[in-house]
Amino acid sequence: MGTSPDYEIFEYLKTGTFSEEVQRLSDLKDRKTAIEEEMKELRMSLGVSLDSVGIKSVLWRGRPVTLVERKGSAILNKPKLKMELVERGVPAQIVVDSMEAATTVGKASTTVSLGKAE
Repeated sequence: MGTSPDYEIFEYLKTGTFSEEVQRLSDLKDRKTAIEEEMKELRMSLGVSLDSVGIKSVLWRGRPVTLVERKGSAILNKPKLKMELVERGVPAQIVVDSMEAATTVGKASTTVSLGKAE
């Protein structure tokens, strides 16, 4: 990405609400990170509590609190799949054409990313 110029060299950014908005985004991002970490700790504690009484789910004020066990997600390794298919006799061009036909591209979008301070 290279080095980005400081926002203050752009008069429009310097005189508008840009700096305040970036500060607000930064503050919200920090709060979100702290909240997510606290939620992770609470989930672990609640899971230990449920497990200690040997139950998977209880109602708390009408809301289910459930111990959920998940296996790791399966991820398709496309290069390995291509090699497996070719090794099993599928012509390489058919593999390439099939992979392209089966690949869908999501809707494009534009957003602002707030990186870490240097």
